[in-house]
Amino acid sequence: MRSCEEVIRRTIPQKELESIVDNIGLPTSGINVSYNNGGTVGPFDAEILISLDRDNHHSTEGYTRKLRHELNSSFPGVSFFFQPADIVSQVLNFGLPSPIDIQVVGRDQQKNYQIATDIAEQLRHIPGAVDVHVQQMFDQPSLQVKADRTKVQEVGLTQRDVATSLLVALSGSFQTAPSYFLNPANGVSYQVASQVPQYHLDSLQTLAGIPVRGPGGAAPQLLGNLATISRGPNRAW
Repeated sequence: MRSCEEVIRRTIPQKELESIVDNIGLPTSGINVSYNNGGTVGPFDAEILISLDRDNHHSTEGYTRKLRHELNSSFPGVSFFFQPADIVSQVLNFGLPSPIDIQVVGRDQQKNYQIATDIAEQLRHIPGAVDVHVQQMFDQPSLQVKADRTKVQEVGLTQRDVATSLLVALSGSFQTAPSYFLNPANGVSYQVASQVPQYHLDSLQTLAGIPVRGPGGAAPQLLGNLATISRGPNRAW
């Protein structure tokens, strides 16, 4: 991001530049994701917000054309696209990240992605078309958890116990086992959900240390003793 900012500062004079704000990756909390209006879709993605001096700057479109050329030539392995900058364009686009948005809907996600990729490749050959890209990413990095069925059965647990314990630790228990607390003072029922604080799950070691419990009398086991955790692409098919 620092290298991108250097290109931006070389292209736009300092006297015309008011601020640069970088949003890198996704928010660490699911609550922040709900209220986030950025265009980032994963940890590999970033958004740069550039504010020009209100009273003293050249054409925004002109700077957009210059930055599109400079950024793509300086970083050939990175994809860049410009979102609508003004509130009028954003409203007219209904919140979409580009003026022209093509959606492919079907039951086979692999075929959908292939069709979307083919359409994008054809659009790139249309004169005047810029920033053509596919918004959805299916090869983003993820963690794969594969349970050893033999080990799980030997300790009196099931595959469902492993999946449920992992789901509760990462996403909370309210969706799988909703519970409520009735306040006797005012008669109001409050939702109660248990979840491991996200800032505690900061490494593969802490993830492997999640306890796996079953509904019976089986003793809790550590996830790392029952499953292997590996890194790999997150493929939807």
